[in-house]
Amino acid sequence: MDTKDDTQQYPQSDLIILAGRRDRRDAFLHMHNVDSKGLIPMNGQPLISYVMDAAQNADICRSIVIIGETDLFIDFMLTEGRENIHLVEPEDTIVDSLEKAFAFLAKHYKDDFKPVLVTTADHPLLNASILTDFYTQSVQSQAEATFGFTFLHDVLRSYPKTMRTKLAFKDGMISGCNLFFFGTKNALSLPAFWQEIQHMRKSPLRMAKMLGPVILVKYMTKRLTLDVLCRKIATLTGVNVGAVRVANPRAAIDVDKQEDYDLVKTILLQEAMS
Repeated sequence: MDTKDDTQQYPQSDLIILAGRRDRRDAFLHMHNVDSKGLIPMNGQPLISYVMDAAQNADICRSIVIIGETDLFIDFMLTEGRENIHLVEPEDTIVDSLEKAFAFLAKHYKDDFKPVLVTTADHPLLNASILTDFYTQSVQSQAEATFGFTFLHDVLRSYPKTMRTKLAFKDGMISGCNLFFFGTKNALSLPAFWQEIQHMRKSPLRMAKMLGPVILVKYMTKRLTLDVLCRKIATLTGVNVGAVRVANPRAAIDVDKQEDYDLVKTILLQEAMS
């Protein structure tokens, strides 16, 4: 698949990579002697390099913004030597960090808005094909914002030993892909809504009040569809939201723990040898 040819008809995007804040209590990070998952070495390069390779090979990104602590990522930035890469210091929350990155892009490019893709630094199985597929589907959907997902049965068919976070919809059990698309300026307000929902996840009554009892009951009884959820979010936020199915199951696998690391390393080594 020639990802560069396939995306020529679409505007370029900016890519934000969430690299987070250090967590000195994280045993997984201590095991690899780093302070950020994006800097964990795998087959000779940090995890974040695979994400950046995916963006560069897809040829869809005007620039890349890494949200990461300067003292952790400055050496990486200097050794990478790639153009149009920027480093933004994270805030206390993901939402505040994203808003800071959005503001940086607006100022840097004098408000010349391009669609924004967001992913995470611990996603080394991301490749140009996956990124291009998600981006083109998002643009074609004409939604203002999208999120990527895979069906859990597809993931387990290819990687039966992996343990993924899952959500149960009438469409089927799904796993997120850590892929998000913001296609309009209006969509940039959406992360604040996601944060509000996240804060309510342990309070069904508060969530029911916000989303409505019908939505909550449908989800709890596995009768809620992704389409209905997206329409409800659009009603609440004024942002037209869509769900994009990413066919490649590896898109659902990030590196949160040592078991993930071992699986991903094996997959990459097998691909390198084939």
